[in-house]
Parts: sequence; C-alpha cells; structure tokens
Amino acid sequence: MALVDKFFNKILGSNTDRYLKKIAPVVAEINSLETKVKLLSDDELRARTDRFKERIQNAIGGIEDKTERRKREQEVLHEILPEAFATVREASVRVTGMRHFDVQLIGGLVLHQGKIAEMRTGEGKTLVRGLLIDEAKISARRIRRNFPAQDRVCSFVHCGGWSWSEPVFDCAFCL
Repeated sequence: MALVDKFFNKILGSNTDRYLKKIAPVVAEINSLETKVKLLSDDELRARTDRFKERIQNAIGGIEDKTERRKREQEVLHEILPEAFATVREASVRVTGMRHFDVQLIGGLVLHQGKIAEMRTGEGKTLVRGLLIDEAKISARRIRRNFPAQDRVCSFVHCGGWSWSEPVFDCAFCL
C-alpha cells in the first residue's frame, strides 16, 4: 500500500503540496502589494483598516439572518484579505522592525480558513497570530489575548512572545 501512496504522491503531490499550490496566488498577491503599501504615510495606512471595516459593514448592513450575515462577512474578509495582510505586515515592519515572510502569511491563510497550522520553533507563530487579530478587529468580532489552542502548544507566547508584538496590534494602524 505504501508503494501505491508514493506513486500517487509523486504524480499528484501530497495534500500539503496541493494546498500550497492552491494558496500560492494569494501569497503572491500579498507580496505584490508590499511596495504599494510601503509608500503609504502613517495616516493612509491607518485609514486602510477603517476602509476595511466600512466594506464589511456595507456588505452585511441589511442582512438579518445570522448565518447569511456570517457567510457574507466571510466572503468580504476573503476579498480584502490580501490587502489586510499587507497592511499588517507593513505595520509590523514600522512598529517592531519585523516583517511577515511567506511562511507566516501561509500560516495566517490556513488559520483564516479555520484549519490548523503547525509551525516549528522560530517560524513566527506570534506574527501569524497578529494577522488574525487584525482580521477580528476589522470584522468587529471579540478577540482574546490568549488563544488557548496556540498557548497550550507554545508557552513562548505566555512567556513574552506577545509583549514584543503587542504594539503592532495596539498601534493606530490596526485599530
């Protein structure tokens, strides 16, 4: 059986390979926005988050059904995701000097889709967390400082990983 699996993985690629191929265009779009976002002033960068919030509110404004409202919110979040991630990346660079690399963007995309992202020590879990915190702020959902699933796996976040990244998410760019 293992030989058959190896054969199909060789031909079709693994699930991970296929998934990465599927999200590669989104990562490329985020990367392509980096130069444009870098040129923005602090005020213009701040205004982007307000614009994202406004787009979501306009999209869900007249929808009463909770399920339909949530579905539409997710659709709009998916549309603005590349711009939002590029904005958070630039805010992080300006505030902490740390830039989100492709591996962190992939982790953020995985978690945005409600899947589990496994990352090793030093791959930037705390930076990934920030992408989701900004997403929650844009959609006006409650956010918690401690993400239990991540904190159980990574005690680093409890021990200070949050403290150096907190200014990015408390800064005016992400409010």
